[in-house]
Amino acid sequence: MDKAAYRVRASLLAKAKKYRARYPSIPSGAGVVVINREGVAAGWMNELRDPEGWVPGCRAVDAGGAVWIARGGDDYNGAREWVALQHGVASHG
Repeated sequence: MDKAAYRVRASLLAKAKKYRARYPSIPSGAGVVVINREGVAAGWMNELRDPEGWVPGCRAVDAGGAVWIARGGDDYNGAREWVALQHGVASHG
C-alpha cells in the first residue's frame, strides 16, 4: 500500500472509530459506518447493503477495519454496488 492510500485508510478508520464512540448504542463489533464523499461519517448500518441509498464515492468501514467504496450509478439514483478495497484499490472478486 502506498503512503497516500495508507493515509486515506487511516483517516477512514479514525473517523469510523470516532463515530462509533459518539454513538455508544451501536453494537460493539457490528455493522458498518458510512463516510460520505466529503469525508464526514454520515450513518451506521447493521450490515453492508443498499448501495442505491448512497452516492458513488461514499466509503463504508466495518468494525474489523475492512473498507468498501460505493461505485457505479449516479448522484440521483445512488450507487450500483459496494466494492471491497484491498490495499487502497478496488477488488472485484
